[in-house]
Amino acid sequence: MTTENLDRLGDCLLAGIPTILFRRDFTPQDPRSKPSPWNVRASSLASSLSVAPSAQRLPASCAAAAARLPATVGVSIKKATGPTTQSICREVQKSREKLEREEAALRALPPSPMHPEDVITNGVGRFWDLIETRDYMRARFGAADTLIKAYTWLSVQKALEHMMDMLRLCRGDNMGVRDHIPALMMRLDQQQECYDFLKWWATCDPDGQYDWGDMTLPYLNIRNADPFEPIDPFRSGNLSLSQLSILTLLKLDLSQDLYHCLGRQLGWHSKGRIRSDQPPSNDRVVMLCLEKEEMFDIVYTDLAATMTARCEVERARTPDEAIQALSQAETPSIILIVDAAITRYKRVSERIAACLRAGSTVIVCGCFGAVATFAEFSRFFSRLGLPWTRGGWDQTKTFLCREVVGDELASMLPASYDQKSWFVTGMDRSAMWYTGSKSPSATQAAAVLVKVGNSKLGYIGDVNGEKETTKVVLAMCGLL
Repeated sequence: MTTENLDRLGDCLLAGIPTILFRRDFTPQDPRSKPSPWNVRASSLASSLSVAPSAQRLPASCAAAAARLPATVGVSIKKATGPTTQSICREVQKSREKLEREEAALRALPPSPMHPEDVITNGVGRFWDLIETRDYMRARFGAADTLIKAYTWLSVQKALEHMMDMLRLCRGDNMGVRDHIPALMMRLDQQQECYDFLKWWATCDPDGQYDWGDMTLPYLNIRNADPFEPIDPFRSGNLSLSQLSILTLLKLDLSQDLYHCLGRQLGWHSKGRIRSDQPPSNDRVVMLCLEKEEMFDIVYTDLAATMTARCEVERARTPDEAIQALSQAETPSIILIVDAAITRYKRVSERIAACLRAGSTVIVCGCFGAVATFAEFSRFFSRLGLPWTRGGWDQTKTFLCREVVGDELASMLPASYDQKSWFVTGMDRSAMWYTGSKSPSATQAAAVLVKVGNSKLGYIGDVNGEKETTKVVLAMCGLL
């Protein structure tokens, strides 16, 4: 990597690139996990800024993480993830059997001048230098790589254990597993361990004189390094691009944890500081953000802060919290659905439908349009009795349908504004608030609102959190 590219990455580490943070395929954490030391460190910094430390939210549960990985690993993964993973289960089983054969062959090696007796015990640290160990190391890497494909918390943990032990056996890491380990640590919510790991590799050999065969030298011995320290130690040029990418994610992850802690302590129900001159509303607002809360708070800061300033917003972050919030005697006046996780929980969708029938205004906005699949999109609205389907994506100027919203509301809303949006189709013209053209024959819209009995159901597809969209949401909620 050139010095120019490294400097550019250093700037990224300090300034932050929010889009890198949106990791759609992040693996769920183990339900047995405790609050991350990484989050605790952020909370400690919040305390040092004269802010009382807040309680940390536990990681999301993972149904697949049930117990230690048994010998019949293929069967365990199949039970955890369903019949569609049978081919992966077979791969895991085959890779494990191959590893066992290579290990048996290595243990059976007769004494030779080319390798020490009992290679597995006496060759630790120098495995790749001993040619007879290479097939075993390749088989072990294959076993770890196959476990990663199983895509469960337990299988990723086992893969990480394999790779860390490979470093113990071969300090010089001729197979390059150090490029894979940081990503696995991140997936397992081991941010502090990941930072320590990256810092050791960045600083272990500043002058190129480290003796990888000397077992008395310190190895991976950095613990609890300060993630707030300057990035100068990482400018050594020792890290690969993949390692630097994970380092960027770590810095961003820490900044978001700090932002989260400070926001909670200062009473921000969302993470923004915007205040409104409008009098507060007595409406009970429930915001359902079951999966993409961090993404929502970054991209839709204006909406989150403005809603919090106007109302007492209750956030539900799990399906159980959502059902509890929607089942109280006092039906929510407004329900904001800000991500698509809701589509995968039928019971929650049924509670939303019940609240809609009881008079709640339901607005689907935020990250929903950006992350919902076509099937999830249509399935959710069909449960509410609507034939809406996902339309196209477009970056365009959208126009207010004045004849639909009425003159009074139109005077408070932008006549047009630019947005990147996932449009919706399948509704009547009378429901269209913003369309991609002024033509009355438009068949899809970026913002719609329809009456359902005495209630209202709206959808806004803006994926960039434009400030004008905040006004549209407020208008749909009757808060403008």
